[in-house]
Amino acid sequence: MIGLLRYLSLPSGGRSQKIAFNSFFEDREGSIWLATDGQGLYRIRRQAISVFSKEDGLPGRNIYPIYQDRTGAIWIGTWDAGLVRLSSGELKDFSIAGGLLSKRINSIFEDREGCYGWGLPPACIECKRTLRVGPKRKPPRH
Repeated sequence: MIGLLRYLSLPSGGRSQKIAFNSFFEDREGSIWLATDGQGLYRIRRQAISVFSKEDGLPGRNIYPIYQDRTGAIWIGTWDAGLVRLSSGELKDFSIAGGLLSKRINSIFEDREGCYGWGLPPACIECKRTLRVGPKRKPPRH
């Protein structure tokens, strides 16, 4: 499978920093989220850029799908470390130990009844109303 890789140049200390991203998402507040291969997750707001990485509490660096649910929480799928929910400033992990069938998340969705689902390799969809949550962490302030 061949994917399309895009680049964004951001100012960084007087020079331009080139960020390679594989997908992006605009949330209800107008923030742009960039999913990267190996550089974590970027949130671009009007006057600020935030970076969420493994060091900041994400379980993995390879981010692919991003989704905002009806409550405003941001769901982050990783290529090799499960699923994360960012809500009220806290990151919550969902992993195989918490009931996921795979560490790789290909897509994220929510149905009308509030059941969350995600695409798993090779062509499986898992749907749950509840998941066991890993430890809560507050990401660093950006």
